[in-house]
Amino acid sequence: MWKQEKLLAQIEEVRLIKGLCVISGGLAWHFMSPPHVESKYVHDHKDVDLFVFPDRFQEAVGIMKSRGFNRYWTKYDGVTPNFYRYGKTQIQGLKRVKVLVDIFLETVPYIEIGGFKIVEPKHLLTYYKTVHTSGGCIAVREARILVARGINPVGREELIKAE
Repeated sequence: MWKQEKLLAQIEEVRLIKGLCVISGGLAWHFMSPPHVESKYVHDHKDVDLFVFPDRFQEAVGIMKSRGFNRYWTKYDGVTPNFYRYGKTQIQGLKRVKVLVDIFLETVPYIEIGGFKIVEPKHLLTYYKTVHTSGGCIAVREARILVARGINPVGREELIKAE
């Protein structure tokens, strides 16, 4: 099971810049799924993947830096264009958690759920061949099946349950 305090810290930080970005990866699937308790196999929450609107990048980074985020260098720097990682450690509840945010500068198609912009599901699935690495999680696997059948995966129980 994912640490609830880590997920809550991630959502708290994204909430502050939600107008500047589109959520991707595990957090996108979290918002697209019906209410559930997170587990390692449902969605991957090791980091937050965001597509920041290119013209809002400086504003997003300014907010993140004011919240204690620092730039982290990765093996993808210089290899993946328009990619930046920021991170910080914070106290959430009584626990210390590390929040990593991977930023991609790109405008992508999105839907809105609960006031957050989320990468459109069919488009999000294309990133599991290039940008995201956790394509084996339940939500991704089941969303592929649903989309192939012409069914919108948003809110579907299949995203959180293994067969």
